[in-house]
Formats: sequence, structure tokens, C-alpha cells
Amino acid sequence: TILTKFDYEFFSQRNKKIIVMENPTSFEVIDQKQEDRKKVILAVGNLDRFEHKGFDNLLEIAKEVLPNHPKWEINIIGSGTNGKRLLEKKITTLKLEDKVKLLGFKDNIKEIMSSSEVFILTSRNEGLPMVLLEAISQGMACISYDCISGPSDIIENGKNGLLIENQNMNSMIHNLDKLLLDEQLRIKLRKNGPLSINRFSIEKVGCKWEKLINEVLTI
Repeated sequence: TILTKFDYEFFSQRNKKIIVMENPTSFEVIDQKQEDRKKVILAVGNLDRFEHKGFDNLLEIAKEVLPNHPKWEINIIGSGTNGKRLLEKKITTLKLEDKVKLLGFKDNIKEIMSSSEVFILTSRNEGLPMVLLEAISQGMACISYDCISGPSDIIENGKNGLLIENQNMNSMIHNLDKLLLDEQLRIKLRKNGPLSINRFSIEKVGCKWEKLINEVLTI
């Protein structure tokens, strides 16, 4: 079993019987009420892996986008002492102290996601990014690099999120700016998102596992 379609070609060339078996999202999908949310762009990840998560680039993106949107801010959730120190230094250098907040570890991610409006994933690579699934399940308008691998298994560009060419910072800046300007686009993505990830539910993934186990038992 593999997590994403990215690995399919590699394993299929080795004459293996393979199946894409997604991890299920553990968050219950939020209802479809379009309630008011905070003008927050949320990112989540271990700060000590800031290069992997692209938080260094996220600050560069923030420097270009946030001056045009004074009501918005970026909140980054995650632990990591060394990463926090380095990111704080860069935040100061870029003069983003009032616009970017490092919130540390939080155990109420679901509640934070359900009250924040935009989620951004700037990772240089992933497996199957569960945090992206969680954000979509909580009705956030999501924007993500099309990194290796996973986001393209989750996001259909323009329908349940925005999928940006991998590490194309200019495109990310342009599309994030567009997303913050266009409330109707955000509402569309927020509405479509939770409806699009039913296949990642525990029930659906559980059924796939049961089917696979039964097939193996009959061999």
C-alpha cells in the first residue's frame, strides 16, 4: 500500500500489486455554515523543520502580500526551539513583527482551523499532508504548493483549493493576494472543500482496508 499516486509508477515497474491507501482524516467535517472567521492565514508544522515546511519562504511571501492587506495576519503553529529562534530573527529582519505570529504548540488545532479563514502549505515536500486534509475538513480556503507529494491528491485546483506550481514563489504571491482580495473565491473554496474529502473519511478508508484484507485472504 502507498499513500499517494506519486509513488504508483515507481512500484508498478517492480511488478508489485499495489494500491493507493490514503490515511483518513481524524477531524469530523465541519457543517457548511459560512460563519464569520478571523482574517488569519494559518500554517502548521514543526518549526525545527522550517526548511522542509517552507516557513522561511512563507515569510518572504508574507513580506510581499501582507502590506496590501492590513486586516490580515499569518499565524504559524508548531513547536521547535531552534527553528523558532531562526524564524523570529527573520521576522524581525523583514519587519513583520506585527503581521506574523509564532503561536507555539497548540492542542486545539481543530478549533483554531474552524475559526480561521485561509490555510497555506508551503512545504518543499510531503507524504500525504494530513494538516491540509484537516484544514479542508474545517472549511478553510486552502492554498498549497503542488509539492512532492500529496497536495495534488487532495486539491482540485480552483474547486476545493488553489494548487500552485511547486516552489514558484511569484505564483504563490500572486494567487495568495488574489485569494485575500476575492471573498467570493474564498467562500467557494470553503464551501466545496469539506464536500470534496469524503473519500478520506475513516469509514471510506476503513472499507478499502477491509476489501483489501478480504482479497488477500482469498489468495
